[in-house]
Amino acid sequence: MVEIRKNRESITLPLVFPLVVALALSLAASLYGMRWVQQQNTNQRLYEEVYQGQQLFRSLLETEVRQLQIRIEILQANQGLQKAFLARDRFRLKAALSRLGPNAGSVFGMGLLFFDSERKLFFSVDHPNLQEETMDDLALRQAARTHKMAHGLELAKDGRFLLRVVVPWVMAGGGAGYVEMSQDIGSFAPRLKEGLGYEIFITARKAGIDQKQWAAAEAAGRRAGSWQEMGDCVILARTMSTVPGEFCAILKTSHHQGFVRTIDFTENNKHFRGGFVDLLDPAQQNLGSLVMLRDVTSEVVSLWAMIFYLGGVGLAIAVLLFLFFYLHIARLDRRLFKNQENLNDTIASKEIALSQTSTLLQLDIAKREKAEHDFRSMCYQNQLILDSVGEGIFGLDSQGNHTFVNPQAARMLGYEPGELIGQPSHVTWHHSRPNGAHFPDRECQIYQTLRDGKVHHMEDDFFWRKDGSGFSTEYTSTPIWEEGQLSGAVVSFKDISDKKKARHDLVASENRYRAIAGTAQDAIILMDDHGRIAYWNPAAERIFGYTEGEVLGRDLHALLIPARFAPEFEKGLKRFWASGEGNAFGRVLEMTALCKGGKEFPVELAISALCQEEGWWAVGIVRDISERVRQRTVQNELQARLRHSQKMEAIGTLAGGIAHDFNNILAAIMGYTELALLETGEGNLRDTLLEVRRASNRAKDLVGHILAFSRQGEMARTAVNVVPIVRETLKMLRASLPATIEIRQTIGQDLGRIMADPTQIHQVVMNLCTNASHAMRETGGVLKVDVAQVHLPDKLVLSTFVLEPGNYLKITVCDTGQGIAPAILDKIFDPFFTTKSRGEGTGLGLSVVHGIVTSHGGGIEVKGAPEQGTCFSLYFPVLEGVSETMAVVLADVPPTGKERILLVDDEEVLIEMGERILIYLGYKVTSMTSSIEALELFRAQPENFDLVITDYTMPNMTGGELAKQILAIRPGMPIVLCTGFSEVFNEEKAMALGVQGYVMKPLSIHELAEVCRRVLDKPRK
Repeated sequence: MVEIRKNRESITLPLVFPLVVALALSLAASLYGMRWVQQQNTNQRLYEEVYQGQQLFRSLLETEVRQLQIRIEILQANQGLQKAFLARDRFRLKAALSRLGPNAGSVFGMGLLFFDSERKLFFSVDHPNLQEETMDDLALRQAARTHKMAHGLELAKDGRFLLRVVVPWVMAGGGAGYVEMSQDIGSFAPRLKEGLGYEIFITARKAGIDQKQWAAAEAAGRRAGSWQEMGDCVILARTMSTVPGEFCAILKTSHHQGFVRTIDFTENNKHFRGGFVDLLDPAQQNLGSLVMLRDVTSEVVSLWAMIFYLGGVGLAIAVLLFLFFYLHIARLDRRLFKNQENLNDTIASKEIALSQTSTLLQLDIAKREKAEHDFRSMCYQNQLILDSVGEGIFGLDSQGNHTFVNPQAARMLGYEPGELIGQPSHVTWHHSRPNGAHFPDRECQIYQTLRDGKVHHMEDDFFWRKDGSGFSTEYTSTPIWEEGQLSGAVVSFKDISDKKKARHDLVASENRYRAIAGTAQDAIILMDDHGRIAYWNPAAERIFGYTEGEVLGRDLHALLIPARFAPEFEKGLKRFWASGEGNAFGRVLEMTALCKGGKEFPVELAISALCQEEGWWAVGIVRDISERVRQRTVQNELQARLRHSQKMEAIGTLAGGIAHDFNNILAAIMGYTELALLETGEGNLRDTLLEVRRASNRAKDLVGHILAFSRQGEMARTAVNVVPIVRETLKMLRASLPATIEIRQTIGQDLGRIMADPTQIHQVVMNLCTNASHAMRETGGVLKVDVAQVHLPDKLVLSTFVLEPGNYLKITVCDTGQGIAPAILDKIFDPFFTTKSRGEGTGLGLSVVHGIVTSHGGGIEVKGAPEQGTCFSLYFPVLEGVSETMAVVLADVPPTGKERILLVDDEEVLIEMGERILIYLGYKVTSMTSSIEALELFRAQPENFDLVITDYTMPNMTGGELAKQILAIRPGMPIVLCTGFSEVFNEEKAMALGVQGYVMKPLSIHELAEVCRRVLDKPRK
């Protein structure tokens, strides 16, 4: 029995104690807040007063600066001082100051100094005999830099805190210098005290003071403090007779940089407040401090008296509140105590009766709980078995009705477990066959168990679900015997639909994959664990040439792999059969295989491993890639040819650039040579100059060849004599051929002219001769070149050419090399076709020759045989009625004129040469090296010129743009455009622009004279 608690705790203390704590905290918080607010107000007022002191100090400082400046200006106005200052005469300067008064220096300031323009001190009122020395105080440096009045605070070595004012002194008579007056700011202390009501201390940092000089001044009674009083500072001036010790301690520990700071301390029952203001020199470096201090003891005492008064009032109120609440709570506590005693007596009597009844009930409950626990344990175990088993299990009574159904059975049959209890089994889920035909219960093996009491098993039967669907099942029916009587049966079954489907799918899959393998275009080969062929699809028969019957059971590698690869394959097979791993798995390999006839061909092979009970098998998919390899070979060859072609194109571009610059150089050489010939008589010098001209002409032709090589030298066709072109080509070729190749040439005279581009004729001959030399480079031989005129009386048919009757110039190039096979004779003019090794040619040479000859209306005849050499014969139509002698027009005297010509070229050498040639020809010449300036000149005087000759390639503005601008100003203006070479501008574009003459550099005097006359004499529109 539980003992009733007789003693109880009073509620008075738990309720009153928190109240007392709350009142005490409220009172303390109120007093603290009042003190904090008062302190903040005091600090703010103190900061404002310190800031006011700072402003007053600055005002005094500015007033003193103005007074010192006025005094200096009064001195500078004195004529005697001016003369003495100019003369740098100390005695005259001292005398002039004496005339102003016996104590002039003291009257005008604490110190008076005179400096020359180099800031050297040459006179001091305090030290008249002081040696000259260069001063470097900040105010003096600032005055020297700005040439204006400068001032600043500075700490003297003897401890004086000086205000220095420096005024430059510049006089009309010459000479310059500076006058400085200084004032000790210690005198500010009384005035600051009077204005602020604070005691004033002026301190300085010891770092700028010489201790010996300070000691001397202190001994003389000129210092207000002792050197040892402070830490890193000393007191220079003060208005307070005694210095508080606590104030000294603050100065020792708190003298640090900080523009305005406040202090608050107590000493000897006195309370002081004040603040620091930093004193800075012109460089903003701290020199010392202005300290303001005031006795606020009476204010502090008044504040604390008010706080104590308010605290006492608050405490009295709190005590009254405490007494009120305490008496009220105590009365309530006594009432609660009386009611609790009555309740305890009632509970005690009832508890005795309940205790006796409880003992009896507990004994009975214990017995029942044990029996229920045992029963629940057995039921739980049985249910756990039924619920967790993977098969469906249900029980039947002797009539075939359900007595229990586990969840798995209910799920497979599509019912809830409770739905089947008491229902007949056969008519519920075993009533029909899979095809829908009736299934009688006498044939049911489950009911047979109910009849004969034996175990029956069915491997493949059919149960129906609630929704009308069904599934294949395997089941076992076991009888239940109770006291010797057959009371029912237990049936366990499982769904074998997936198993049957898997078996069916396996058969279907095998048939499907056999069909796929049979129709695959790639060979599919299966190798067993002994390296023998176990499967061979139709594609394998087609690729390798063996039938399935010929290869099954035979060694795969001996049959299909070349013998030279056998050791490597045997090594890989051993590793594969041991571990099922190999380097070839997971990759696509290119390799060589053997077909039935023993011929090797390229294949692509992919291998995967297949693990069987007896060991590792391998499946290989083989693809014949003969065509792919051939196409890849062709593609690689074409890419190599393309790269070589691009390289040759880049070389051609470079050659074009070189030709452009070389033309400008040749223009100067040829021009000055012809000018020299005009001024030179017969003799060795003239012969030398003629050789220079001939060499220049050859160089000019060489430039044409370079442009032909770069395929950028397209020019209009003219009547051309090919003989010099062929000879020049052979001369160039000779230098590049080995000594084992002999050149033989047979070139007739007066062969006539053909309408052609000289550079293209050069290119044709060069290509044919280069091919011929290549055919003889190993064995040597003879390169034979013939040029002759032939007459074709009848039409001549040459492979792809048809030549009409008439006269033709025939160029024949023959070699004694390896010749051309008849099988490739029809392909030699195809683009990119070549018999040379990779990197030795692009296959474009003969294709270009074919194109050039065709465009000239000619034809090509090819003769040759293997090991007998090759001959190429080119036919070009001869111009009728044009002979060698008629085609050459020699003009000994160039045409002249008197017109006004504007000559424009950015090359100084060419502009000077052109001007001399045109003046020689009688023209009035204005030359310009800037196209911009030339345009401005023409715009200003468009009628002052009859002809404009301009270069094309110039900075800022090209010749083409200049011509366009000139024609816009004066339409129809005759213009001749010259160029060494341009990729973007040709004769057609020039004529379309309105230019009447387009010539290529270099020009001879005759060519320049002729083009000038041709353009000038052309009728104007």
